[in-house]
Amino acid sequence: MRYLLLLAFMFVLVACRTDQKDDRQRHVSQTSKNGGNPLVVEPIDEPAFEQLETERGGKVLLLNVWATWCIPCKEEFPDLIRLAEYYRDRNVEIVGLSVDFLDEVESRIKPFLMAQNVNFKVYVADFENQDKFINKLNSKWSGALPATFIFDAAGNQKVFLQGKQTYTEFKKRIERL
Repeated sequence: MRYLLLLAFMFVLVACRTDQKDDRQRHVSQTSKNGGNPLVVEPIDEPAFEQLETERGGKVLLLNVWATWCIPCKEEFPDLIRLAEYYRDRNVEIVGLSVDFLDEVESRIKPFLMAQNVNFKVYVADFENQDKFINKLNSKWSGALPATFIFDAAGNQKVFLQGKQTYTEFKKRIERL
């Protein structure tokens, strides 16, 4: 089962890589229903991801890897939104990393995020080497979704959570940092 989940995750990431260049360069911005906050969904490649991970500017990072086709991912999204609201004016950043296809930004990702009234930044994975990406995040990660990684203000991964989590669990892990 673990092997099948890993293969499915790798297939999604490989497919993302085969999209046309203009799709990878697309930057989508639209106002959400959540108080007029901008909804930004953009591709992120390995160098940009490295920068996100390490250049924390004194903030803790909660990175949630998810997909629109993943039921547990969708179920935990309201807790992530609530968490982003709670930490909005604190030194914690919530970021989503979708492993949907890049060409699904308009048709699947953005409609889902708009319906959820998302209040945090979301990227779409655009990595050349999926194994490297998975192992870089955490060698114990099978690739199963959802997966959450919490980095301290210096960019060091301190927490790895696999599977659906709750607001309380996320908050407890962040507060320990």
